Order: sequence, then C-alpha cells, then structure tokens
Amino acid sequence: MIPTREQLEKARHVGFHTYGYFTAFCDLNRSCEECDRIIRFGCKVKNKIGDLQIKRILRICKPEPPKEGE
Repeated sequence: MIPTREQLEKARHVGFHTYGYFTAFCDLNRSCEECDRIIRFGCKVKNKIGDLQIKRILRICKPEPPKEGE
C-alpha cells in the first residue's frame, strides 16, 4: 500500500517527535515485498552502509584492557 501525501505527513509527527519521510513511509508501508523497488534498493544500500560503519567503529574502538587487580 502506497500512502497518500496526507497520511505521510500525519505519520511524520508522532507525539512530540518529528520523523523523516523515509521512516514515516516505512512505518506506513510495513511490507518490504510491496515497497517501491527503487526505495527498497535505497533501503538495502542504506542498511549496508550502516553495517559497514558499525563494523568499522567496533574495529577502531578497542575494548579496555583488564585492570591489574582483577
């Protein structure tokens, strides 16, 4: 189901929070299989970039060495 522009604007404003169009669209659509294929491709690219960023952050942020008394 592709939401209307009015539904999209209402979904952006939840309580005191304002979300972006992408988040509002995904919340209203609720199905990746029925999503527009270009938006779905962008979503996959966005998720892949996020995964790579997390992997890099965890690689450069080394765990603290154990303290000498433990």
